[in-house]
Amino acid sequence: MIRVSSQRQLYANEEQNLAILSDFGTDNTLFESVLSVREAGNQRAEIFSFDHYSNHYVLFDGAEAIGTLTVTRNRDGEVDCRQHYPDQIFQRFGDQILSGCKLRILPNRTTGMFALRLMFREGWRDQVASGVHLDVINVHRRLVPFYRRIGYLQIKGADFIHPTLGTDSVVMYLPADPCLRSFCRDIFEAAESPLRAADVQRALELEYAAGPQFQRCPI
Repeated sequence: MIRVSSQRQLYANEEQNLAILSDFGTDNTLFESVLSVREAGNQRAEIFSFDHYSNHYVLFDGAEAIGTLTVTRNRDGEVDCRQHYPDQIFQRFGDQILSGCKLRILPNRTTGMFALRLMFREGWRDQVASGVHLDVINVHRRLVPFYRRIGYLQIKGADFIHPTLGTDSVVMYLPADPCLRSFCRDIFEAAESPLRAADVQRALELEYAAGPQFQRCPI
């Protein structure tokens, strides 16, 4: 049964007729828009286990849903592919960790980097405000250059075949560090407790000491 929506409006631009709404979990009307964007973007409209305890963001052009982003906080439940991520990061930063995924932007007048940047920034702004400061994700190998350009760091050796999608996946991370070049540098500068990349690196070094599996790539 669909419950009464508890969605929040995070962004609105009346001149451009754009808005970003957010809700938690799957038993709400906004999640129907999440599934429609996933399906229209040539992705399966499948509901993943982490969807039930994730924050979902939807970009609307008027009444039309044209973009979506899903964010799972480690404190709300196990993130996607947790078994492939370095343990030391989760032991050290725990409740500060999020994992973003399913970022989709449909062809529209607002397509391109503007819409993607908008979704990325507003999702991060919302999560930083809730005390979350480290995004640990897995991306298709062909997208690694793009994610590096927007600030993400790659963990060499943390690559795997995604158990659900079957894709060649690489683990990357982005801390809320205002010293890194990223789409969200100004948001990280305003954060009460930014997380430095050097702090994450120290946690990874403990992982490296335990074995050769993980190794951060040079920035």
